[in-house]
Amino acid sequence: DYAAAAQPYPQPRYLPGWWDWLTIQLFVPRSVRRKSESRRKVLAAAARYHLWRGGVTLAALVLLAVTAFYSIRSMQVEALADGITSVRIEEVPDRVESLGWAHSLVMERLRAIAPDEAATPDERLRAKMALLSVDAGQAGDLHDAILASPQPQLETLIAWAHRNERAMLEALPDLKSDLWREIVTSDQSPQRRLRAAAFLSALEPSRFAATDEQTHEVLPVIARELLQEISRSQGDFEEWVRAFAPIRQPLLQPLTELFRKEQASSAHRESAAGVLSGYFANHTDVMIDLLLVATPAQHEILTGRFSLSDTPQVTAVLNEIVSSRIDEPDVSARNTALKRRAHARALLLLAGDADSILPVLQQSADPTERSYLMVRLAELQAEPQVLTRLARTTGDPAVKAGLITALGGMSRQAARQPIQLEVTALFEESFRDDPDSGVHSAAEWALGRWWGHERLAELSREVQSPEPTGGRRWYINSQGHSMAVFEGPIRLTVG
Repeated sequence: DYAAAAQPYPQPRYLPGWWDWLTIQLFVPRSVRRKSESRRKVLAAAARYHLWRGGVTLAALVLLAVTAFYSIRSMQVEALADGITSVRIEEVPDRVESLGWAHSLVMERLRAIAPDEAATPDERLRAKMALLSVDAGQAGDLHDAILASPQPQLETLIAWAHRNERAMLEALPDLKSDLWREIVTSDQSPQRRLRAAAFLSALEPSRFAATDEQTHEVLPVIARELLQEISRSQGDFEEWVRAFAPIRQPLLQPLTELFRKEQASSAHRESAAGVLSGYFANHTDVMIDLLLVATPAQHEILTGRFSLSDTPQVTAVLNEIVSSRIDEPDVSARNTALKRRAHARALLLLAGDADSILPVLQQSADPTERSYLMVRLAELQAEPQVLTRLARTTGDPAVKAGLITALGGMSRQAARQPIQLEVTALFEESFRDDPDSGVHSAAEWALGRWWGHERLAELSREVQSPEPTGGRRWYINSQGHSMAVFEGPIRLTVG
């Protein structure tokens, strides 16, 4: 039928459709297809027609697919580049590492963003940061950004520059020397000098371990400016501590001097405690030396990272200090040594060795160490429940009086309610019932300090008497004065 309709010349409208043509080719025997000249002509014309149309269609589809592929890839690259320039700067390294197949394409896009004045400064900085891994020409701008950046951006930039140190030094061969010059030049702003020091400590920490005079002079400056920066931005404390961790050992001495400096502000001394505990929490000797001279606020910061309890090494170091012999002829040096030993006993108490404080609380010819210990226990709020238990169980009046004095020196408001009740009960019982005049007087002082004179006057009225009663070596007269009884004869030296 197709052959007859296509006579004398095959026209497209008389040719079989592509489906019919394909069916004929597949299922009609070759002998039948070639039975007549007209059949051969129409099938050949149909083949040419359908193959040409199929080729054109296929080419169009391929072109469309290729166009779609490159359009989608272009959008993906644009999205990845935008992702790098718009995220927090701390996320840029991870974004660059995860680019995969699109790395080179995204880098080309970022090359266009980096110098683009239409982009924001933050976008340009992120683009330059990402490009550093493939383009050393970005090193100069990144160097300038580091010396002007706040935390935590500074930490990320330094880490990225350190990671790409080869590219940095390729573009800036004198980078380390230039940074050292920034640090030692006195007319630089403290903020810029501190950032240069943080950068150099990442690139070449050994430079700060030198023993030359210039290094010796610059380390205290870095330590002081570090504490000032932390005081200005407490929220960036951890970032600043990590920034100078590579040179923690060279900074130990200047930071310790600032930690101990009484003329320094409390904020700086407490910041020094935080930095030192961050660097040396695993160094028992260093931490013990700091704790022995720490203020109560510094002590709290140090023990936040360094545990005194259940540590044999801590106990060994403290026992060595406690058992040391003091032969200082100079009074001031002797008192300093006694104070250090008393503070070590207080730390032993906090480490779980309560019995270590008892010997020094006994009556002696020289009460200096005893006085230092009582003050230290009070200012550290050291184990009030343990001290209360010791006061109730000891049979030595001098020890009991010392424990009550230490408890009375503590802050009542800082103690939890159950502890307040327990300690107050000890004060009241000792004030009313203990026969020793020293214990009674210590309890009287402690009650007055904790609860004021009203409560003390009320308790005094309950035990007023014209003379000692019940074996007491004290009494309270009608004027409310506490009178101590001394049994004679007594020999003493006056003057």
